[in-house]
Amino acid sequence: MEKEHKPLAALRLSGIYSLSTGIAHLAVSPFILFSGFEKLSFENLSIFVYVYLVCGLALILCGRLLMICAAALKNNNPWARSAAFSAAGFVFLAGLGALAGMPFNPISYLILLGGV
Repeated sequence: MEKEHKPLAALRLSGIYSLSTGIAHLAVSPFILFSGFEKLSFENLSIFVYVYLVCGLALILCGRLLMICAAALKNNNPWARSAAFSAAGFVFLAGLGALAGMPFNPISYLILLGGV
């Protein structure tokens, strides 16, 4: 019984971690938006805002889904396993993309850690 609880706790912890990373990502977006981006064209700025906000929202949604899946796996729901793998895989790929795009940013490593 103890072996079953450790993966579920890790899945829930990963969900909480991804959720909090997404919330932090969205919380700092006004500061990022209004600091030094006045030189960008409107088109480039709108692309940046869209990508930045979508990344934060995606982390929030995947984190919440991982938390729901951890509770559902405890009750042996059949859909939860594939949903958990999909959400964790997305967070892992987002972490790889963040690491490829920002190799010197420590947050990239933290996002990758959330998917592992």
